Amino acid sequence: MAGVYFGMTAQVTQLTGYLRMGGHLSVLGLICVTLEFYLAFTWRDKGGGRSEIWGQASLTVGVEVAFFSTSVTLSVERRFAGASGDPTLEQVMDEDDWEAYCLAYAQDPS
Repeated sequence: MAGVYFGMTAQVTQLTGYLRMGGHLSVLGLICVTLEFYLAFTWRDKGGGRSEIWGQASLTVGVEVAFFSTSVTLSVERRFAGASGDPTLEQVMDEDDWEAYCLAYAQDPS
């Protein structure tokens, strides 16, 4: 399964996506192994030049042998946030620099 969500209000813009995959293996009905992988990412623009990226991933492994079963989940979560004092593109590049940058990638008409 996969999904995407986009939301926008006056203060916050958010883009979120997730991916969930799973599998199951059975050997003679005595031993069963299941796997589930989940990955989610969110980008949020909080306005005023502040934004953050948040991500989470988990892997769940389940094992069943006869009448015994157990599962283990491994997870990781990371958050990257830009400081509100980070400069904008307008603050680090003037019009002449921007024009030179654009012309460097323009195709030669000849």
